[in-house]
Amino acid sequence: MMFDFLKSILGVTDRPADRPATRLREAEVLEIARKALQRDVPLFVSSVKRRSEGPTDTIEWVIGTATVGSGQTVRIDDASGEVLEVAPWGVR
Repeated sequence: MMFDFLKSILGVTDRPADRPATRLREAEVLEIARKALQRDVPLFVSSVKRRSEGPTDTIEWVIGTATVGSGQTVRIDDASGEVLEVAPWGVR
């Protein structure tokens, strides 16, 4: 968990080969995240992982704003495309 947090701060992404099979494409998820943030900002895929809460067979995308020092993350459910959380991270 600590490594996931550090990866998200540093902008390190999972290699596509490490990702589980997903229903949504990366471009679709980035567009959902932009709409959730209500602004057009550079984004990156922080991780694609099985959810730690709820059913274990569900997959979640974690998208981050590509900024230095602080920003926002958006968690998106792969099955429904639903935004699970928009949260700030960093020093602000």
